[in-house]
Amino acid sequence: MDFTALRYFCETANTRSIRAASERLHVAPSAISRQIAKLEHELRTPIFDRRAHGMTLTAAGEILQSKVEGIMREFARVTSHIAALQNLQSGTVDVYCFRTATETFVAPVLHEFYMRYPNVSFNITMSSTDEYNRGFNKPHCRNWSGRQSAG
Repeated sequence: MDFTALRYFCETANTRSIRAASERLHVAPSAISRQIAKLEHELRTPIFDRRAHGMTLTAAGEILQSKVEGIMREFARVTSHIAALQNLQSGTVDVYCFRTATETFVAPVLHEFYMRYPNVSFNITMSSTDEYNRGFNKPHCRNWSGRQSAG
């Protein structure tokens, strides 16, 4: 399924009108009609009942809408996260590491990061294994692979 077709479908489902959807999306009504027809062909079932006073979803359309709206929300979150990374300009990063990893791994990585983002500061805690585990088990900490820590 085409992302554009799904976006056009959602807007049409929400407005119950191809014309209203076209105005909100700034595209021609014929483009929306073609994308909806394409979806119906792919699904092999109608997703709208076309009426004189607007469009209503069929049962298949209701199922599609419930699933696609979740996908659209998730896509918006992903887009927001990516934009936040691209616009990272300042802040503080807490780093927990073993003393032995500081010179060989952590310092070069932080130096490279600082060169790209000079307004980001670091709170570095070098520790033994036990101290590291206590710090790492805080809910906001992430390991180097980006996975959330347990705890």
